[in-house]
Amino acid sequence: MKIKEFIDTFGVKQTWLAEKIGAHPRTISLVITGKRTLPKKYWNQIVTVTKGLVDFKDLLQEQEQRKEDESKELQERIDAYCRDNRKLPDEKAQGK
Repeated sequence: MKIKEFIDTFGVKQTWLAEKIGAHPRTISLVITGKRTLPKKYWNQIVTVTKGLVDFKDLLQEQEQRKEDESKELQERIDAYCRDNRKLPDEKAQGK
């Protein structure tokens, strides 16, 4: 189960979860919105607080998904930059 699923299923507040694991509420917010992965220093606490409903496998999958999303986003930005900044060679510069 993902952290967001846990929060939605059990109706707990992000601030409650953050307090229980010793994290800043902003950290939990960023994790839930997919903008950040949960730092590994909180993994044990998450598994304990959720009584294993969010386990290490889930956390690892979330981390891998975030890395994949970041890679895709970066590649899209690179492609857009190259597409927008592509210039045809100047014939004079080629000696023609």
